[in-house]
Amino acid sequence: MNALSSSVGSEPESLLTCSKFHFEEKVLEKLVRLEHKIEIYEESAKRWDNSIVSKLEKMDEVLKRSKIFMESVQFAQKPEHLRLNESYSEIVDSLKRQLENETELYGEQIKNLLNSFSLKIHEFTEAEKKRENAPELMQLTFIQEQKRFNHSFDQMGENIKAISNRTIQEMVSGRKVAMTACVLNSGTKPSGSVVKFDDVLTQVGINNIASFRKSGQFTSEVKGLYLVSAWIYTTTNYGHFYIYKNQMIIGRIVFNYISTSATVETTGTAVVAVELQIGDTVRIQTGKSMTIISSKRSCFTIAKLN
Repeated sequence: MNALSSSVGSEPESLLTCSKFHFEEKVLEKLVRLEHKIEIYEESAKRWDNSIVSKLEKMDEVLKRSKIFMESVQFAQKPEHLRLNESYSEIVDSLKRQLENETELYGEQIKNLLNSFSLKIHEFTEAEKKRENAPELMQLTFIQEQKRFNHSFDQMGENIKAISNRTIQEMVSGRKVAMTACVLNSGTKPSGSVVKFDDVLTQVGINNIASFRKSGQFTSEVKGLYLVSAWIYTTTNYGHFYIYKNQMIIGRIVFNYISTSATVETTGTAVVAVELQIGDTVRIQTGKSMTIISSKRSCFTIAKLN
């Protein structure tokens, strides 16, 4: 699983670096196009400014000519004032109307140009704001994408872990487990002693067999239904022993009165079925001080049924 996590982690990191490089390249390309458009807008603004100046100069020129003409008319009209008065008045009125029309026309054009220029300046300002905000937007987008990727990667890792654990449990649950062991040396065990079956005759699918020999306690490595049996050969009257699952008694054997002679022996046997989870323990424990005979006459067997 560690090797799998390492290989899975390195590839997404390279993909993430590549994705970030292309993303930044696209953003830079858009910024270059935006700067080009801004240069075009600035050039157009300069042309409009020059056009406005030219129109104003023409208006000044017309006004100057009109003033000169008026002065010449006033100077020339003195000898022929009466005869040309009406004609001059008409000309002056015509010039005034022409000037007013020209002024109104140029004023409208200038107003339109200024409105257009104001609109372009607004567009330029908005584009400048977007360009200033582009790095922040790029960073925010990158962080959001990174979070989504990390979440997806973590979820994928959890799914792989769950599938692996389930597969391992299924494989382990089908494993065969069985053991038969006997007491190696005869002797008297005090009340409450754990009987050690340190002569292991048969064992299948058990990894902690050394711990069992030392402590006399079987620890389940695979969950399932187990058959547990124990038989004790003794010379002790009214001796008895218990089968424990963890701290709970699941079986008990009591020997009746045997004899006053220490040479008379008898056997007591107990068999139980018990459901064990991983880590559960099973042991044989004396209920009183009693003598236990070896030579494969006092033994313990446990076997997984499913």
